[in-house]
Amino acid sequence: MITETTTEQLIELIKQHCPKGFDTYYEKYSGFLYGICFNAVKSNIIAEDIMKMLFVKIYTQIHLYDSEKTNFQCWLIAMLGCTVREYYETNNIDCCFKLEKFPYFRIILKHQDMLLNLKIQQSEWIWNKHLFYF
Repeated sequence: MITETTTEQLIELIKQHCPKGFDTYYEKYSGFLYGICFNAVKSNIIAEDIMKMLFVKIYTQIHLYDSEKTNFQCWLIAMLGCTVREYYETNNIDCCFKLEKFPYFRIILKHQDMLLNLKIQQSEWIWNKHLFYF
């Protein structure tokens, strides 16, 4: 674990695909980002899926970060918002975003039954996954 890493050093480590850099990023920001994500989607399963997508996206798109345009935390939150939107669009769930007090936002579903169907599909997948391993 890297203990005294500046944000600039952390970004460079991630850009170099250094495992310690990504581990440090995860330790430093995952709880914060998960909290924002869960507050928006109100589901542990969905928040965990989105966080997995987000970490992959950050790892592959870190080269797009420009410290002259925004700070790293704001960039991460923007990436999270895009990932949440992508998750809902990929699952054909019609929704809109409502910005609350920054950095928090909320997802407003236009059809509640669509989320219920998604949760049922995910529950079946988790159930089948556990049956597969037992």
